[in-house]
Amino acid sequence: MTEQEYGQALLAHEATIDRSYMHVNNGGGWYAKPFPNRTPRAIAIIQWFYDNEEGSVFELSSAAKLHRLGTVHAVTRKLVDCGGLTKMPVTQPRGNARRYTVTDTNREVIEEILHDYV
Repeated sequence: MTEQEYGQALLAHEATIDRSYMHVNNGGGWYAKPFPNRTPRAIAIIQWFYDNEEGSVFELSSAAKLHRLGTVHAVTRKLVDCGGLTKMPVTQPRGNARRYTVTDTNREVIEEILHDYV
């Protein structure tokens, strides 16, 4: 068997493996929830995002006034990754304001996260 044939056989074998259980929002598997370790501080920040009016645009600086900045950044990054927040595009060429909004779809994800804690 040549190296190319071996590579093709390996790719064919890999294509048959179902890895859907590894997806973040699959409902089961090794990483079923976006926040497996929900701390009280993270839950408070998530609740703050949820309490914002749907469609309103806010900056992280307003959330950082209420909570520690590092925790706000970590929670926000995880929420964006799992679909709990929508990051707005930067409109100013030099501006680095981190602006986000909560849509109807985002609320469903946040409700799932807060389900057991509120």
